[in-house]
Amino acid sequence: MNDLRRILFWIVLILGIVAGVLLHQGNPDPVSVNLYFYAFQMPLSVLMLLCLALGFLLGWILQLPRQWLYAWQNQRLRRRIERVAEVVAPGQAASEDETGEPVRNSHTGT
Repeated sequence: MNDLRRILFWIVLILGIVAGVLLHQGNPDPVSVNLYFYAFQMPLSVLMLLCLALGFLLGWILQLPRQWLYAWQNQRLRRRIERVAEVVAPGQAASEDETGEPVRNSHTGT
């Protein structure tokens, strides 16, 4: 699984670099960027890549609280599983008794 992830990472990285080069070749003209306190010129392709990177960064920052919540819930559930595993004897299924026979429900007879 790690090898596949690494291969996919490199494929996406190479495609991103190729797309950036093509974007730069198609949009090399300088544009003026006027901020309230500073004005400068830069190629349109660089401005577009900066805006794309800023969008990715903002999206990542906004999803962090949800990711932390899921990690906390996952950790809490793993602790709960460990506590249940301590109650159930190792190697013994919860639906079986000591003899290996299925546990019968005394209320329904099954």
